[in-house]
Amino acid sequence: MSGELPPFVLDSFALIAYFCAEPGGEIVKELLEKALNLELDLHLSIINLGEMYYILYKTRGKDFADSAVEDTNNLPIQVISITDSQVWDAAEIKAHFSISYADAFAASLAQSLNASIVTGDPEFNNIINGPNIIWIN
Repeated sequence: MSGELPPFVLDSFALIAYFCAEPGGEIVKELLEKALNLELDLHLSIINLGEMYYILYKTRGKDFADSAVEDTNNLPIQVISITDSQVWDAAEIKAHFSISYADAFAASLAQSLNASIVTGDPEFNNIINGPNIIWIN
């Protein structure tokens, strides 16, 4: 065994469920607790953090969205910046499958880390032979 922790990628759907106490939010909370206990690694594309921000801004207001981003930065989640290579990988995923561009970044990150995606977004059903999905709903 390599000693590496199992990797998981959160998408905006999962974080919104957590911050808004929506169905599935408890599963995300459990994963966060496991990450704090060094049982797994959580990752998030900066693109999906931005997606979460604009959705919360529109639905809950700027203060709520700002607070959620600040809280995310204090959680045991590695926010991953985007490289040129990841842009092209996400674009290729988007070209092949009927998913949003932001979701393509989550899928690309999951593939690069050999990680499972944590989501409740049904668009991920459209990815054939893609990453493993942990459904929160």
